Amino acid sequence: TRVNRQSLNLMLGKGRFGLSAKGGVHYSWPRIGNTDYERIDWEEIIDSDTINKNTLTRKGESYSRWLGYRGGIDMFYDLNAFQSITSSLSFGGRDRFNYDTTIIDYTGIDTSTSYNYESYLNSTSVTNQVEWSSDFTKKFANNEEREFSMALQISGEFEDEETTINENNSLITNLNDGSGIEKTFQIDYTHPFGKSNKKTDANSGATMRRGKKGSSASSSASSNKIEIGAKYIDRDKNFVYSTQENDIVPLLQPEETFNYNQKVGSAYLSSQFKLPGDFGLVLGGRYELTQINGDWDNNTDNPFENSYGNFLPNIVINKKISETKSIKLSYNKRIT
Repeated sequence: TRVNRQSLNLMLGKGRFGLSAKGGVHYSWPRIGNTDYERIDWEEIIDSDTINKNTLTRKGESYSRWLGYRGGIDMFYDLNAFQSITSSLSFGGRDRFNYDTTIIDYTGIDTSTSYNYESYLNSTSVTNQVEWSSDFTKKFANNEEREFSMALQISGEFEDEETTINENNSLITNLNDGSGIEKTFQIDYTHPFGKSNKKTDANSGATMRRGKKGSSASSSASSNKIEIGAKYIDRDKNFVYSTQENDIVPLLQPEETFNYNQKVGSAYLSSQFKLPGDFGLVLGGRYELTQINGDWDNNTDNPFENSYGNFLPNIVINKKISETKSIKLSYNKRIT
């Protein structure tokens, strides 16, 4: 096999509380390669003897492998029949290594142009991610479609890359490190209204997915509903990079740090109506305001900042023809 995977899962639950954990590793077998290249050119051949011959040979070896891991913990807790909390923590990463070496030999007509040297390229890359999220959901006893929710998510990504190139006694080292933190908060509310069709279920709890069984309760499905919500995202990224030759100063590219920040705030409103004649109508829109800025610690370039807004409408008209057929006409605008 080219890729190996190992995983482990664990689930626990009692009453209103549940917990699950998972983890795994995936890795490749070492990959080894060899290359041989020879090029010969000459001016003429006399009596099966090449005249003024030039010869170039390249012999190369390569070795690479990678190792990755992932894991996570998920938890839920029902505060009561209508309120619940979920939370999760996930993490993962990958470590890559690559080494290439090449021996180059050139024998020319003029021996002063002949040369021989060994070059190699060594690169390593380490990436790690971690993410935590938590959600609160509240449903309402009088209508199973009415819902309020809040969510918070924090994630981070960290990268460390190094590439070393040694060719003809010249050593060049490229360093690239990066880190990013993203924070997201979201709040949503769904409110059904209009004509309701009540129904009774004697085998399930009022409205919750984990309600008590054995009691009769009524629920209602409204023909119309309205949804409102807001979301805020804050992204911070930092990149540190440099290029060095022969491990001496000055650097070809002095160490520099680029700082970038993006903030996105949005709010949306969406309404859904059931019209006579098996027609349906969806009217909604979302407005987003984005602010970005960036700067360099050593001022290798000019700092910048910008802000812009976008309104994204959404209109859908549909007609139900039968249980399996319908026609829909829609207009929307998206950010790409």
